[in-house]
Amino acid sequence: MKNQDQTQQLRQAIDGFAATLNTANGTLIQDFFTDDGKFMPQGFETLSSQQLEASANIFLAANAFHIAFEIQDISIDDDFATVIAKATTSQRKPGSAAAIEKTSRDFFVYRKIDNAWKIYRYIFNNVIFH
Repeated sequence: MKNQDQTQQLRQAIDGFAATLNTANGTLIQDFFTDDGKFMPQGFETLSSQQLEASANIFLAANAFHIAFEIQDISIDDDFATVIAKATTSQRKPGSAAAIEKTSRDFFVYRKIDNAWKIYRYIFNNVIFH
Protein backbone atom coordinates (compact mmCIF):
# COMPACT_ATOMS: atom_id res chain seq x y z
CA MET A 1 0.00 0.00 0.00
CA LYS A 2 2.85 2.38 0.79
CA ASN A 3 4.21 2.10 -2.78
CA GLN A 4 0.74 2.92 -4.16
CA ASP A 5 0.60 6.02 -1.96
CA GLN A 6 4.06 7.10 -3.14
CA THR A 7 3.08 6.53 -6.78
CA GLN A 8 -0.03 8.66 -6.28
CA GLN A 9 2.04 11.42 -4.65
CA LEU A 10 4.42 11.40 -7.65
CA ARG A 11 1.49 11.61 -10.08
CA GLN A 12 0.14 14.57 -8.14
CA ALA A 13 3.59 16.22 -8.19
CA ILE A 14 3.77 15.87 -12.00
CA ASP A 15 0.21 17.19 -12.41
CA GLY A 16 0.98 20.16 -10.16
CA PHE A 17 4.16 20.89 -12.08
CA ALA A 18 2.25 20.85 -15.39
CA ALA A 19 -0.47 23.11 -14.01
CA THR A 20 2.12 25.61 -12.79
CA LEU A 21 3.89 25.61 -16.17
CA ASN A 22 0.55 26.15 -17.91
CA THR A 23 -0.23 29.22 -15.80
CA ALA A 24 3.24 30.63 -16.62
CA ASN A 25 3.86 31.22 -12.91
CA GLY A 26 7.64 31.16 -12.83
CA THR A 27 7.80 32.10 -9.17
CA LEU A 28 6.18 28.80 -8.18
CA ILE A 29 8.19 26.53 -10.48
CA GLN A 30 11.25 26.56 -8.23
CA ASP A 31 9.08 25.06 -5.44
CA PHE A 32 8.82 21.82 -7.45
CA PHE A 33 12.62 21.36 -7.46
CA THR A 34 15.15 20.45 -4.79
CA ASP A 35 17.56 23.23 -3.84
CA ASP A 36 20.22 21.51 -5.94
CA GLY A 37 17.81 20.50 -8.71
CA LYS A 38 18.75 20.71 -12.38
CA PHE A 39 16.60 21.22 -15.49
CA MET A 40 18.23 20.06 -18.71
CA PRO A 41 16.05 21.13 -21.64
CA GLN A 42 16.93 20.03 -25.15
CA GLY A 43 18.85 22.69 -27.01
CA PHE A 44 19.46 24.92 -24.00
CA GLU A 45 21.95 25.13 -21.17
CA THR A 46 21.34 23.33 -17.89
CA LEU A 47 19.48 25.48 -15.39
CA SER A 48 19.78 25.23 -11.62
CA SER A 49 16.64 25.48 -9.54
CA GLN A 50 17.67 29.05 -8.64
CA GLN A 51 17.79 30.06 -12.34
CA LEU A 52 14.36 28.68 -13.16
CA GLU A 53 12.15 31.56 -12.06
CA ALA A 54 13.58 34.19 -14.40
CA SER A 55 13.88 31.82 -17.35
CA ALA A 56 10.40 30.41 -16.85
CA ASN A 57 8.76 33.82 -16.56
CA ILE A 58 10.36 34.97 -19.81
CA PHE A 59 9.74 31.80 -21.84
CA LEU A 60 6.35 30.57 -20.64
CA ALA A 61 4.43 33.83 -20.80
CA ALA A 62 5.99 35.01 -24.06
CA ASN A 63 5.24 31.74 -25.86
CA ALA A 64 1.74 30.90 -24.59
CA PHE A 65 3.15 27.55 -23.45
CA HIS A 66 0.98 24.56 -22.52
CA ILE A 67 2.06 21.05 -21.47
CA ALA A 68 0.36 17.77 -20.60
CA PHE A 69 2.23 14.74 -19.25
CA GLU A 70 1.26 11.11 -19.84
CA ILE A 71 3.09 9.06 -17.24
CA GLN A 72 4.46 5.82 -18.66
CA ASP A 73 6.54 4.46 -15.78
CA ILE A 74 7.26 5.20 -12.13
CA SER A 75 10.01 3.45 -10.18
CA ILE A 76 10.58 4.15 -6.49
CA ASP A 77 13.70 3.30 -4.47
CA ASP A 78 13.56 4.70 -0.93
CA ASP A 79 13.87 8.50 -1.16
CA PHE A 80 14.48 8.56 -4.93
CA ALA A 81 12.09 7.88 -7.79
CA THR A 82 12.25 8.02 -11.55
CA VAL A 83 9.35 8.98 -13.76
CA ILE A 84 9.23 8.46 -17.50
CA ALA A 85 6.54 10.44 -19.27
CA LYS A 86 5.45 11.51 -22.70
CA ALA A 87 4.76 15.21 -22.88
CA THR A 88 2.63 17.01 -25.42
CA THR A 89 3.40 20.70 -25.65
CA SER A 90 2.02 23.64 -27.53
CA GLN A 91 3.54 27.07 -27.81
CA ARG A 92 2.84 30.17 -29.83
CA LYS A 93 5.69 32.53 -30.56
CA PRO A 94 4.94 36.24 -30.07
CA GLY A 95 3.25 37.69 -33.14
CA SER A 96 2.43 34.26 -34.58
CA ALA A 97 -1.07 32.88 -34.99
CA ALA A 98 0.10 29.30 -35.46
CA ALA A 99 0.91 27.09 -32.50
CA ILE A 100 3.94 24.80 -32.58
CA GLU A 101 3.10 21.39 -31.15
CA LYS A 102 5.71 18.90 -29.99
CA THR A 103 5.88 15.54 -28.30
CA SER A 104 8.80 14.72 -26.06
CA ARG A 105 10.16 11.95 -23.89
CA ASP A 106 10.59 13.32 -20.40
CA PHE A 107 12.70 11.80 -17.64
CA PHE A 108 12.44 12.95 -14.03
CA VAL A 109 14.48 11.97 -11.03
CA TYR A 110 12.61 12.87 -7.86
CA ARG A 111 14.02 13.04 -4.37
CA LYS A 112 11.86 12.93 -1.27
CA ILE A 113 12.58 15.83 1.06
CA ASP A 114 10.53 16.46 4.20
CA ASN A 115 7.93 13.93 3.01
CA ALA A 116 7.42 15.71 -0.34
CA TRP A 117 8.63 14.61 -3.77
CA LYS A 118 10.80 17.26 -5.44
CA ILE A 119 12.43 17.24 -8.87
CA TYR A 120 16.14 16.51 -8.54
CA ARG A 121 16.84 16.17 -12.28
CA TYR A 122 14.58 16.76 -15.27
CA ILE A 123 15.62 16.15 -18.87
CA PHE A 124 13.64 15.79 -22.06
CA ASN A 125 14.12 15.38 -25.77
CA ASN A 126 11.67 16.21 -28.52
CA VAL A 127 10.68 13.27 -30.65
CA ILE A 128 7.79 14.45 -32.84
CA PHE A 129 6.96 17.83 -34.27
CA HIS A 130 3.38 18.34 -35.46
